[in-house]
Amino acid sequence: MSPKSAWVGLTVLSMAVFGAITIEVAPIGLLSDIMTAFGVDKATAGLLVSMYAGLVAISSVPLTRLTRHVARKPLLLVTLGIFSASNLWASVAGSFEVLIAARTLGGLAHALFFAS
Repeated sequence: MSPKSAWVGLTVLSMAVFGAITIEVAPIGLLSDIMTAFGVDKATAGLLVSMYAGLVAISSVPLTRLTRHVARKPLLLVTLGIFSASNLWASVAGSFEVLIAARTLGGLAHALFFAS
C-alpha cells in the first residue's frame, strides 16, 4: 500500500468515526426541536439518545461474532452505506416512530462499524 492511499484510507476512516460520534450525540442538542416537531415529551425524545447508545453497546459483540467470517473491508463499506442511508432516512422522518426506526438501523450499523 502506498503512503498516499494509506492517508486517504485513514482520512476516510477518521471522517466516518467523527460522523458516527456526531450522529450519536446530535439529538441531545436537538431535544427541544424534536419534542416540538413530533409532539413528544422530553423523556420520550431522550430515548433517541439512550436507545441508540444502548443498542450499540448491546449489539456490537453479537454482530461481530455473526460477521467474523466476512471480509472486513467490504463489511466496513456496506456498514458505512447502511449508516449513511439510516441517517438520511432519519433526516426526512415524518413521525417519531419512523425516526426511532431509522435510529435503530443506524445504531446497529454503528455497532458493526466500531466492531469491524
